[in-house]
Amino acid sequence: MDTDIIEKEEHILFRIGVYAKGFNAFVELTSGFLLLFFRVGINNFLVSIINSELIDDKTDVFINSIYQSFGHLSVSGATILALFILAHGFVNLFLFLSLLKEKLWAFPIAIAIVSCFIVYQFYTYSHNHSTALFFVTCLDVIFVVLASLEYQHKKRKIKHTAK
Repeated sequence: MDTDIIEKEEHILFRIGVYAKGFNAFVELTSGFLLLFFRVGINNFLVSIINSELIDDKTDVFINSIYQSFGHLSVSGATILALFILAHGFVNLFLFLSLLKEKLWAFPIAIAIVSCFIVYQFYTYSHNHSTALFFVTCLDVIFVVLASLEYQHKKRKIKHTAK
């Protein structure tokens, strides 16, 4: 397969990843603010949904995982979770805006920051075994790979145009 075609396909996947980071930033910022300021209401809402679903099917894997993740969340735990989600959301917003403009300096920063989140997320996963966290971490790993490839392509293109 021609390397130009591969680079174009990788670029398309990278752009999809950048837009996914933008969407993820919106979801995380919204969720973080809601969790930080409306924790009691959200907790009551989740408990009512979980209880009604568990009455229907006590073996529901999805509902049981939500219950295990959020059912015992203390005030300080919810605050820490909200702040982590907000921090992750602001970082994703920064990455989205910087990478969307294709700023070359943003690539190594994005790779480093997301890599740090990946390490922390794997550490957290080793303690709570959250399926959602594992999924997000896998997406972050894919994003780092795509960002690295895109960065290499951009540097190569700059080097060729400078000659």
